[in-house]
Formats: sequence, structure tokens, C-alpha cells
Amino acid sequence: MKADLAGLPEFSDANGIYAIPLTIQGFVVYYNKALYSAAGLNPNVPPKSWDDLSKICAAFVTQGTVPCIALGNKEGFGMEFWFSAIAASLWTPQDQVDFAAGKLAWSSPQVLAVLQSWVDANAAGWFPKGANSTAKFMDEYEGFMRGESANTIGLISDVAHWKSFDEMLGAENVGVFLLPALGGAAAKIPAAGGIGYAVNAKSPNVDLAVEFAKTLAAPEVLQVFFNDAGAVTANTKMDTSAVTSPAAKTIFGWLATDVVPMAHTNATAQELEEIHRQSQLLLNGETTVAEAAAAMDVVAKAARQ
Repeated sequence: MKADLAGLPEFSDANGIYAIPLTIQGFVVYYNKALYSAAGLNPNVPPKSWDDLSKICAAFVTQGTVPCIALGNKEGFGMEFWFSAIAASLWTPQDQVDFAAGKLAWSSPQVLAVLQSWVDANAAGWFPKGANSTAKFMDEYEGFMRGESANTIGLISDVAHWKSFDEMLGAENVGVFLLPALGGAAAKIPAAGGIGYAVNAKSPNVDLAVEFAKTLAAPEVLQVFFNDAGAVTANTKMDTSAVTSPAAKTIFGWLATDVVPMAHTNATAQELEEIHRQSQLLLNGETTVAEAAAAMDVVAKAARQ
């Protein structure tokens, strides 16, 4: 079964496999084609570069009807999505490895650039006001489905994804692109193992439980999960030939060729907690990028000792 499963690295270490992945999760930007048309933009030409995105967002800022990019950062989750999506386009493979190992400081130029993009996008008016008091799940996404924002960084599986957006907006109105970064190379999709099943080592029926988990990860079982919930499953034997969603087809193409790590998942729990707080301060203008990075370095050093 291992040969058929993607996402195993997120559930493994040098000591072995701890869980069986059921889904693959990742971040992409969904956009409302009808709103693009209303803003005088070509709905069939999503941005490929930071300059492209800047022009698109400038059009929405000028129009003043809806914000360019939906954002819910009440819990700091908006920064997690932004951080990984920008890093996916901006960082080299070695940068990703170094960040995961704690060798790429928050005050390094590569990470400063990610944090600066957050501040710059906010200063340019791309995000809605009140993002720090808006929950990402599900207020941000329900607003997007009501047509209250042009773009949103969403998931590829399970919830806040292509299937739910297709059902609410109509598949013909849902576009998708990868978030570019200023000075970045070709955009990539940050993705990793999503939902997984593990077995308590102290269970009196470990072998039976493992067999049950394997059954849940079988392609014929996961096919139901995909068909009904739109979950992008970890079993590569799943049949996607019947997919008609244009957004989903595009995403599957990226997953075949353009996957990079989800950078925020390689931070420690302490770092994530602190970046949640710092991201809110940055949006409020209560700290600078340099000050936020310095605070993050302190937390990272303590967490990784």
C-alpha cells in the first residue's frame, strides 16, 4: 500500500510511519470570474506574477465594490495560508529544507520578504478592513461564496475548496491560480499530507485497528470520500477521470508536477503561536517587519533548543 500513498512524509520520521494518510491538503487562490468581469478584467486570465496580481487588485481597489483578497485572521490562520503560499513561489528547495531544520532565521532575507509581502498587500488595500476580527473558518469563505470578495486563499480538499465553491458560485464562475511572489520564480502549489489515521500503540487490538485504517485508505473507499466531499485523496489509485470541475482539473495538474512543502507546517507550535500574534500586529501597524522577525527569532531559538 505504501507505494500507492502520497503524503507519507508528513506522517513519518526516521523511526517509521505513524499514520496512514487519507487526503492531500494544499493552498491555492480561488477567484470569482463574475467579479473579475464586473471589474473590467479578463476572467480567463488569472495572474501569473506579482505585477499581474498588483494590477488586478488595483482594479478592485479602484472599483471599491469588493476587496481584492478575502482575509480572516482572527486566529492568525490567514497568515499561515499567506506565508506558505508566498514561500512556495519565492523560496528555493534549499530554503524550504533550511526553514524546516530551523537554519533559516525569521530575520533572513527570504523570510523577511514573505512578511513584507503581507504588509505591502495590506497597505495597498488588498485585504478587507477588520480582518483581525474575522474568522477564517468559515466567515471568510462564506463571504467569498456570497460574492463579497474577488479572491480567497483556500484549500484543495475537504472544505473551503473547489467543490464547495463550484456548488455555490457555479463551476463556470470559479477560477484558480497559485499565489505569485515579488521576485519569485514560477508559482508552485504548497501541499502535504492532510487527514490521516493513526492507532494508539497501547490499544489491545493494534493489528486489527491497523487493518481497519488500511481499509479506510483503500481506493474504492476513498473514491466515495472524493465523490461526495471533494477530498483530494492520498491514494494515487483513485479515479479522477469523471471530474468536470475546471478548477479541480487545474489543481490536479499542479499536484502532478508543481508541489512544494507547506512552509508553516515546518515551524514549531511555539513559532506558529507567535506568528499568529505578530501577523495581527503587522496588519494593525503596531510593529514593523524587522521587529516581528526579531521576536520570531527569539521564540524559534527557545523552541528548537
